[in-house]
Amino acid sequence: MKKYENYKPSGVEFIGDIPEHWEVRKLKYIMNIIRTGTTPDTKNEEYFNGDINWFKPENLNESILNFATERVTQFALESNKVKMLQEDSILVVGIGATSGKTAYLNIEATFNQQITGFHSFENCNKYYYYIFENFKLTFLQLASYTTLAILNNEFFKSFIVLLPPLDEQEKIANFLDTKNQQIEEFIKDKQNQITLLKEQKEAIINQAVTKGLDENVELKNSGIEWIGDIPEYWDMLKVTHLFNKIGSGTTPLTSNSDYYDDGTIYWVNSGDLNNGFVERSSKLITQKAINEVSSLKMYKQGALIIAMYGATIGKLGILDVNASVNQACCVLDDSSKMINKFAFFWFLVNKQNIINLGIGGGQPNISQDIIKSLRIQTPPKNEQIKLIKYIETELSKINKVIKQIQKEIDLIKEYKISLISEVVTGQIDVR
Repeated sequence: MKKYENYKPSGVEFIGDIPEHWEVRKLKYIMNIIRTGTTPDTKNEEYFNGDINWFKPENLNESILNFATERVTQFALESNKVKMLQEDSILVVGIGATSGKTAYLNIEATFNQQITGFHSFENCNKYYYYIFENFKLTFLQLASYTTLAILNNEFFKSFIVLLPPLDEQEKIANFLDTKNQQIEEFIKDKQNQITLLKEQKEAIINQAVTKGLDENVELKNSGIEWIGDIPEYWDMLKVTHLFNKIGSGTTPLTSNSDYYDDGTIYWVNSGDLNNGFVERSSKLITQKAINEVSSLKMYKQGALIIAMYGATIGKLGILDVNASVNQACCVLDDSSKMINKFAFFWFLVNKQNIINLGIGGGQPNISQDIIKSLRIQTPPKNEQIKLIKYIETELSKINKVIKQIQKEIDLIKEYKISLISEVVTGQIDVR
């Protein structure tokens, strides 16, 4: 890509040299509207669940906004509780954990007090959306802080940005729109490939732990509808008959600092489980806690952990260290008939079927009793070893492909950031 013929110093350190015919201006001289939003009284139901788009920072899930998941009423607008910003505008989060997050409005919308809206009547708003995208990190570097960045109206008004001629602003915006669409389509295609590969992984595990690898083997009815037929010589055994150790844990009294301060013992919570090896825990407890809290037990490396409730229900882990657990975890270990890794794969592909057995409303719980009552396909141990090796070999191949595809996605995202920066600051001429 070509560069402009002549450049000049911008006079702004974070901008550097710019095309000779470009200018720099404070944002207040470019944007006709720089406005912070509002939140109507949340206790007044007349203000909410209407037809008018209303955004909060967590609702800025897309870079281009075509609809809002939250809405306010015409009454809220007429009562001056919110103010409308026209389409072809820009939203930037000014306060909170996502300060600097930027989005372009393809619709009319209102927004809350954590967001600042921008609109220019004389300039290309889409170009300035890309400018804001490019300077997000600069915003945060120059912002005032308490604990989080604060980007208020005064900050934005005095922020210095580039001002190319209008026709160039439009050409830059159109160029980046086209490139972004191509990049997003590329990323979407790659993400679809990863989804298919993950489904292939699940199918490989499911076939291996459900029916084995011999396609010609005689089958029999397992007696469980969601399991179906299994090899004729495999057993169907209850968890209680498979594992000699089935247990859980508890949470030591949190007000007792002796149980936590300077702890050295891993204490696994369900949030530490991520369907793989558990090498550490987010929290540690002391030997005093183990000694004094009778329901706290130590489990050996290699034990299988299953999350029984909460947002992580059904998540799994195999201990790579000795550890204790909290009450949301069920631990299985010490079996003469089943290898823990084989059970891990079985629980992994049957997660939803097990959750369906749970009790509760929108977020069911599975209990130790439910887990104990489960009947699992149990091949001879020597066959389990072969099946585990097969699964791990095949999954390793697929994981390498997924890793390569993810690398391609990461590289194209880096290219997108670099491209936006070079184009909007005039380092590349796209006219």
